[in-house]
Amino acid sequence: MENETRYGKISVAGSELIGRGGRADVYRLTLDTAVKVFHDDLSPELIETELAHANAVTAAGLPAARAYEAVRVGDRFGIIYEYISGRQLGALISEQPDKIPVYGRKTGALLKKLHSTRPGPGVLPDIKQRTALWTDCLESDFVSGEDAALIRDILAAVPDTETLLHCDFHPGNLMVRNGDLVMIDLDDVCTGHPIFDLTFNSLLHKMSTPQMIERAMELSPGQANELRSVMLAEYAGTADETALAGLEHSLDLFGMLMLPLIMARSAMAWNITEEQAAGAISGAMPRLRENAAEIKKMIQDPPACIAII
Repeated sequence: MENETRYGKISVAGSELIGRGGRADVYRLTLDTAVKVFHDDLSPELIETELAHANAVTAAGLPAARAYEAVRVGDRFGIIYEYISGRQLGALISEQPDKIPVYGRKTGALLKKLHSTRPGPGVLPDIKQRTALWTDCLESDFVSGEDAALIRDILAAVPDTETLLHCDFHPGNLMVRNGDLVMIDLDDVCTGHPIFDLTFNSLLHKMSTPQMIERAMELSPGQANELRSVMLAEYAGTADETALAGLEHSLDLFGMLMLPLIMARSAMAWNITEEQAAGAISGAMPRLRENAAEIKKMIQDPPACIAII
């Protein structure tokens, strides 16, 4: 940020802490606002970027928490957001599992609406910009040049689009307000093919430990999987088990490509150690090499429901 002193200063002394994550703490400010206070290892430029991304999502007419302004909170930076008066979807479902069919359908409809939205060229970064950086890291620290070239070749086959992606779409990042869903945590929004968003969601459910799922979503793994099944059926517009199994197979294939990249990205962000990333990547690469041709074929002829909507 240029001239950081132009950002207003606020205090959270006496404010209720309503959320805590790896990158920030969230405090209730007023009846209508909350402030997301970032940890001091996050650059001001990234905060400015999140503010712009959140504004792009709401400007596109999607239900999301509005971002108002960047501020200083002591020696840290923050963003003042609209306070969403409601319940986190995962917490609500955990207490009322009979609501899974209703909110599973609403979740699928919201994801489809998201993937039907194009904010316009240049408004948000493209997912391929990120995956290029992750691939560079992967090649630098974890895999051979030949393996990195294989990954770049498959990624290049994914159609370039301007479809809006959340990149962390799951029940923990959805609020329920008056029965409707509102998206939060818009740090990673970008544009790209819907298969990226669907695969990130798939990997979160399939590769996370039960403890990770419960912490991120406030759901049991069984409830999370049941909600996701309803979501995918709504998104795909079918209850046909064969068609849905085909969709899952496609996401599993693309997940073979994305898993090493996500591990490299996590090591970059210090979410995991390089040793942990190296172990996961070395275990994932043989399956990627073995299935590379099928992955590329699927990308060139994806299931109809994840073609550009």
